[in-house]
Amino acid sequence: MTISGNAGRGKLRLAVTAFCLIVLFVRTAWTAGMPVYIRLQPVTNSVNAPTAVALDSYENIYVAESINKRIRIYSQSGSLKDTIQGLNSPVSVAVDGSGRVYAGDKTGGYVAVYDSGLSLLYKLGSGDGEFIQPNDIAIDSAGMVYVADLGMNMVKIYGPDGAYSGFIGGPGNGSVPTPDGKFNRPTSIEISEATGEIIVLDHGLAYDSYGTVVDGARIQKFGPDGSFRSSLNKYGTNILSGEMQRPQHIAVDGQGRIYVTDTSYNVVLVYGDDGDGSNGNADVYLGTVYDLDSPLRIPVGITIGRNSKLYVASLTANRIDVFGMGSYTDMTVSPLRITYPEGQCAVFTPESVTIVNNGTAALNWSADAQESWIYLSELSGTVPVSGTYSLNIGAEPAGLTAGHYSGTVRLSAGTGDTEIITVEMTASPVPLIADAGASYTGTEGQPVMLDASSSTGCIINYEWDADNDGTYEYSSAFPQQGLIFNQTGIYNVALRITDNTGTTEHATAEVSVSDAVPDADFTGYPNTGTAPLAVQFTNSSSGRDQPLAYEWDFDCDASVDSTEVSPSHTYETGTYSVCLTVRDSDGSAGLLTRSDYISITAATAGCDSLPVKMGTVFYPTLQDAYNDAADGAVILSRAADLIGDLIADRDISVSLVGGHDCSYSDIIGKTVLSGTLTMSSGMLSTGGVILQ
Repeated sequence: MTISGNAGRGKLRLAVTAFCLIVLFVRTAWTAGMPVYIRLQPVTNSVNAPTAVALDSYENIYVAESINKRIRIYSQSGSLKDTIQGLNSPVSVAVDGSGRVYAGDKTGGYVAVYDSGLSLLYKLGSGDGEFIQPNDIAIDSAGMVYVADLGMNMVKIYGPDGAYSGFIGGPGNGSVPTPDGKFNRPTSIEISEATGEIIVLDHGLAYDSYGTVVDGARIQKFGPDGSFRSSLNKYGTNILSGEMQRPQHIAVDGQGRIYVTDTSYNVVLVYGDDGDGSNGNADVYLGTVYDLDSPLRIPVGITIGRNSKLYVASLTANRIDVFGMGSYTDMTVSPLRITYPEGQCAVFTPESVTIVNNGTAALNWSADAQESWIYLSELSGTVPVSGTYSLNIGAEPAGLTAGHYSGTVRLSAGTGDTEIITVEMTASPVPLIADAGASYTGTEGQPVMLDASSSTGCIINYEWDADNDGTYEYSSAFPQQGLIFNQTGIYNVALRITDNTGTTEHATAEVSVSDAVPDADFTGYPNTGTAPLAVQFTNSSSGRDQPLAYEWDFDCDASVDSTEVSPSHTYETGTYSVCLTVRDSDGSAGLLTRSDYISITAATAGCDSLPVKMGTVFYPTLQDAYNDAADGAVILSRAADLIGDLIADRDISVSLVGGHDCSYSDIIGKTVLSGTLTMSSGMLSTGGVILQ
């Protein structure tokens, strides 16, 4: 039979895994035919175990997820747009020039065809059971559909109406090697834009190095009429020579280069013409696409767009990896939604949309407004590499009936990448309605934010009357207003709005203001030492309703010990919690309890000095001595129980010698430190000290 058609749009799949450093040598061995590439931002939004990937004419991305029984649809920038549900196990996907989506289902043995609105139209051929495993789909420019059936060992061909038209290949009937023109488990098919050839990846039976029959790795090319032209057998384990081990899917770019995903190496292998006319420009290995920092993980499906971006379905990484190949375009557009909420009131100031070219080639773009009330500052332009362009989008409500309007602007790159910008507008008239918001709560002395943004109309002024006495103390062009209420109570506030015609409307709201509670706070020093220990307390409490009154309970026994602002108290041996209650002028109280705040040890019998000595100075704690120490200092401590932590955090060298008598002349025992020793800097040498 004759198969017509030139190059069609393709879709490829990819696979992923961690892979070894040997691939680094491949990067240095590329020929001139291997494009320079860079890894771009992957598609990850709700992607889960992708098996196949395809593009439509707008470079929207279609992702088949067999395990999830669905096909996800993303914009060219990776935003999730839609989902096709109801499939059993989709293993392949393709999109034709009219936007029809083809989904190959392994379990049902069918290829379902959906219209551009994602409604099911029909199934190819006889429907269910037409295929054993429709593993890949390609569509040429004439709308002819080619399905690589892995189970039937052939490529089945269908017309644009879904009717069966013929086949290519067929099983090799066990011959080893599988004859050229026949197939053993064909997994992928593409149509080359550069040559019009039909390119099929299959696993033709071959002998390995031990003479064992194995599933090989072969790329076969057929003419547009289905006649066999050439094959490239590359099965093996030598990646440096471009041998494939577990190839899955192929993609073909505009220069005829072939990209193959391999789940053994977790890379994409690239092949292309060697440019030698004497041997028919035979295909040779060009190089490898990979990224050691973010490796492909079981790359299965693969496709390449007219923008020269390569998309690889990384099965276990749950993402579509994206690479810019050679001279590519990568367009981002922001924002993708413009809203004119006050369109009923005035002529809009056009909003600016920024077009950014992140690629390596100049980005030619065109814009088309889908509704007559949307206008554009330009209809086309060019963004240089690493450049930006601002497109102004406006809306004109004049002549429209009252209501809400939603329209779109289609922004397209010359390579097909398309983003849809949504424009929303409300046309006049809109009634003037005042809405002061729901009930509010607040605290005396603190701002309460009132919000009248639910009011409607062409509002130019918002006024607030804080006590509803007829006098509006606050006026603003904005709907939010912060008010401060100095006393507790329930207040009725009034709102008055004015539109651009001078018409006013009113509303009220209730504000419940609660009492401000004082904040109790204090410190005591020293809070560790030997008995008797005088502790001076410093009061740092605060409160709004002055004056404040203080109730000190030095041991938290529910008995007031002092009402001074910052009292002192002498403690005997023991551990004490300290409580402070602060009351403001209207009776509100705040309480702070510092548990186990004071720790007092018994003084060593017969000793009049403090338990720590450095030089001629005595200290109540080891920490106090360390804080004063110079580099090389020696800190002495008595044979006593010391309570407290020691934090050594200075870049100095200090010696700590414990167990001394009262005169610090003889060592009579050990110093027991009940606490934590933390060392973060410097050097600390110890002797005669036990950490408990």
